[in-house]
Amino acid sequence: MKDASSSCLKAKDKEHRLRYLDFVQAAALQAVICFSSLYNYAKENSGPLRPGVQSVENTVKTVIGPVYEKFHDIPFELLKFVDRKVRLSVSSFS
Repeated sequence: MKDASSSCLKAKDKEHRLRYLDFVQAAALQAVICFSSLYNYAKENSGPLRPGVQSVENTVKTVIGPVYEKFHDIPFELLKFVDRKVRLSVSSFS
């Protein structure tokens, strides 16, 4: 029984993975990590501006948070759409 559910999960995982544009997702993730590290470094070394930075950060989180929650899946869905189109183009050339 475990093997059947395991193979079903693997099939679903394979379905959700990108075939041709996975490097774009990896590059975007790497860029987010680098930007986050840079932002944290700048925030920690902001000195006397730290309370102002925290105030602005809290305001931005309050305003942008609901918008992010609504639209955070769209970039990946768009990337999956483009990946499917690339797959169709590649298969038509073969």
